[in-house]
Amino acid sequence: MARSSSRSDTVTTYPKAPVSEVIFGVTFSEERLSIRDLFDAQQALSDEYPRVEIRPPLVDETMSGFQITQEVNPEKMGSVLIRLRSDDDNWMCQIQANKVYLNWIRPDHEPVGNYPGYTAIYRKFGEALDALSLSSADFTTDSVKYYDLSYHDRLEWQEYIASLSDAHEIMHIKPPEIETPDGLNNLVSRYTYRYDPLGGYGIFAVNTATDATGKQVLQIESTLRGITPHQSSDAWFNEAHIVQYDHFSRIFTSEILEQWT
Repeated sequence: MARSSSRSDTVTTYPKAPVSEVIFGVTFSEERLSIRDLFDAQQALSDEYPRVEIRPPLVDETMSGFQITQEVNPEKMGSVLIRLRSDDDNWMCQIQANKVYLNWIRPDHEPVGNYPGYTAIYRKFGEALDALSLSSADFTTDSVKYYDLSYHDRLEWQEYIASLSDAHEIMHIKPPEIETPDGLNNLVSRYTYRYDPLGGYGIFAVNTATDATGKQVLQIESTLRGITPHQSSDAWFNEAHIVQYDHFSRIFTSEILEQWT
């Protein structure tokens, strides 16, 4: 399945794009799920997600001025995050008192090209909500604090350029022009921006990481977060998906995008 926009009749698709993770999420304004609800959901989802991890809860993040602030409120977030994973490592459902997330993941050992597509992942997110007896039709700006849609891409930059100093040949981003004998060893950058059309903000990060084989990769992470009045969750996620596609098309050079068609 190619990476593309919902407006597939007007855009180019990229079946060879190195999509590594897609995350749908909803954060509620107050505690929505009790401990009993969480473990009941774990039982209901155990066939599809048999592997269980117990982690500390995720904090809420909001933009205040030019800063992203974290809100730690145990009465809302609860005491645990339950991670449920599929046996093939492609799917993860994360639930806590005020959050539900659904992740599709391409492990490093899997080749590019197995991305199931936006619609299939969103459908799985809906199935997770159903297992928790949560109906997106009932979501309102009073009950929901914000939605999330994140896309991650991981690419082996050595296949395209000789040095990270030449990252501008892959992406419309330019590393600092400093002279080094062998070029830069890594890249670290994180940008935030307000995005009022989706009632919130975005985060865009470009970093180097190490894959499971020990090879260095470029990791690009783009997150949109927000909620808009009088807009259904379906409409919000669909619009966020279109924006994510536009960002993807703009950040990479035309030469690289051509290789992924």
